[in-house]
Order: sequence, then C-alpha cells, then structure tokens
Amino acid sequence: PTSGAVAVVTSTYNGMPPDNAAAFSKWLGALGAGGAAGVRYAVFGVGNSQWSATFQAFPKRVDVGLAKAGAAQLAPLATVDVDQAGVTDAFDDWADDLVATLGAAVRVWGRLAATAAAALMATGIRCAQGR
Repeated sequence: PTSGAVAVVTSTYNGMPPDNAAAFSKWLGALGAGGAAGVRYAVFGVGNSQWSATFQAFPKRVDVGLAKAGAAQLAPLATVDVDQAGVTDAFDDWADDLVATLGAAVRVWGRLAATAAAALMATGIRCAQGR
C-alpha cells in the first residue's frame, strides 16, 4: 500500500515469517525509503518466549521495515507471549485501542467503528489460537 491504514497481526517461527506472510516479507524487504510514505500502521506480534533467540523477530522486522519505508505508526508495536496467560485479553486491548485511534484519526464513529472492531476481534481470536 502507498496510503491508508494497515493493521498487521503476525507470528514468527524461528525468526521467519509465517508461510502466509512470505510474499509480504519479500515486499517489505524490497521497500526503499519513502516506499510506504502515506501509510499509517500498527503491528501486533504473537510469539512464544520459549524460543528466546527469535522471540517476536518477524513482528519487530515488520515494525522497523514499515517505519524505515516512511510509514507512520498508529500505535507502538504490541506483542503477546503465548507461553503466558492473557493472550486474547492482550489482543482485545490492542484492537480496542487501535479502533479508537483509527476512529479519532479519520473521524469514524458508530456502526463503521463497531464493524471494524468486530472484524479485528474475529481475526485476533484465530491468530491467538495459532490458526
């Protein structure tokens, strides 16, 4: 994307992106300075601290890569450790904050914000469960 808002919810495996994010990772690596100017983004990383050497490696790479390409953060990188309790609570809190931030940024209220929140919640539950 070259404009608009992007929310990325991703995991990492041994520091690598999940299979379904391979093309995105390649695209991100090829972005030059300014390649994502006009984009606003937020990243939520899902990982397991038992793999401490690569814990949250890909979510961090996404956050840094988008920033280096000129995108502006909507929210700081948020992460969750699936080896701890509270995975869905952490995602719910992040999604609620993101929806509020998006609503304030583009002055979206009412049904549209509620629809966006519901879509994020549905995605988050699948991601938090490793699906």
